Amino acid sequence: MSGNNKELLEQIKAKVIEEYHDEITNNSKGELKFFIRNARVQRTFPEEEYVYKDKQMVLERTEKGMTPKNIENFFKLIENVLSRSSPIEYCYLYINYALNSSRTDFSDFRIKVKREVHYSNN
Repeated sequence: MSGNNKELLEQIKAKVIEEYHDEITNNSKGELKFFIRNARVQRTFPEEEYVYKDKQMVLERTEKGMTPKNIENFFKLIENVLSRSSPIEYCYLYINYALNSSRTDFSDFRIKVKREVHYSNN
């Protein structure tokens, strides 16, 4: 893994635990978003979605989310992508996941790296 992406992986892991833990352990599917600048996590975008249910607005929870084993596999999949990727300096990073009905594996897992390309104004 490139040096930048190795450090980035550790930052992403930390932010998932710090910022997204409630989201991933309470939802069987979701999207985690990160903004990367200078090869460092600069922003995260945790979400709460409220839906109208039984004549009131409630926080939507799909069902039970990731187990510790799922989270371990989640990090391995992220590492697999970052280890093959060229160094990431500037980007929006999207991680989409969906657990299968038995929560033993992911039925869908996607990582999108939307790189920013900066040009000088010469």
